[in-house]
This record gives sequence, structure tokens and C-alpha cells, in this order.
Amino acid sequence: MLAEALEVTEAILGDGDDQQVLHNHATILALQGPSEPARYWAARLLDSGWNRPQFLRLCRQLDLDPRCTNDAP
Repeated sequence: MLAEALEVTEAILGDGDDQQVLHNHATILALQGPSEPARYWAARLLDSGWNRPQFLRLCRQLDLDPRCTNDAP
């Protein structure tokens, strides 16, 4: 099921400016197993100022980016 969801987000990702789509894409990649693509998109989200608590928690739990520390919401 994650593979199908990933196909959808890849099809609408575009240049990665839509934070919600990017959030979904990074989350799906991360749930498949932390990987370089998941880390790349997580970094893009953080760089854009995305700070949703659920994403930061997932980022922290899966060690996707060093900026996702316990100090993050």
C-alpha cells in the first residue's frame, strides 16, 4: 500500500514547493525505511520552515535530519 501511495505523491510532487505534498511524500519514504531520499525530502521540508509536530516527531524517531531534536515541538 505504501508503494501505491508513493506513486501518487511522486506524480504530484512537481518541483517540491507544495509543503503538504512534500510532507506526505517524505513521510511515505520514511515509513518504507529511512533512506537517502527520505532524508533529502525531510531536509527540504525543514529548510522551507515546515514544523508540524507530527512530522518533527517522525523525523526525530527515524533520525532523518539532525535538526529534528528533542527540543523541536
